Amino acid sequence: MSDENILFQPIKKFCRRNVASCEPGDSVFKVAGVMRDRKISSMIVCENNNPLGILTDRDLRNKVVSQGLDAKTVTARDI
Repeated sequence: MSDENILFQPIKKFCRRNVASCEPGDSVFKVAGVMRDRKISSMIVCENNNPLGILTDRDLRNKVVSQGLDAKTVTARDI
């Protein structure tokens, strides 16, 4: 097998050191903008550098957009 095979590549080649995160009080409008700009589909919600959960594009679609809620007033904590 070739050393170029993906199975033989170190995991660090595929991982990012800068994990995207937001704070519980951040609006989902802000979170969605960061997700769009970084071309990612989820963000870790952290408070005082402690992870509380994860917010995904599916959460935004199902819990904000499809419910007709205002993304500028709904926060990550609300989701």
